[in-house]
Amino acid sequence: MVAFGLQVRGLPRLHGDGRRAELGEHRRRGLREHVASRTAPWSERVPAMTPAE
Repeated sequence: MVAFGLQVRGLPRLHGDGRRAELGEHRRRGLREHVASRTAPWSERVPAMTPAE
């Protein structure tokens, strides 16, 4: 949430290049539209940062 607050102050977008893991994109889709619109469109799937169990 802090990252989104910083974006409002003119800092770069949280996901400026659109590269996200599936879980990150799922999370973004759950955000309110005015917050989700501040992230770049999903352009490339990247592996999850934590290994699957």
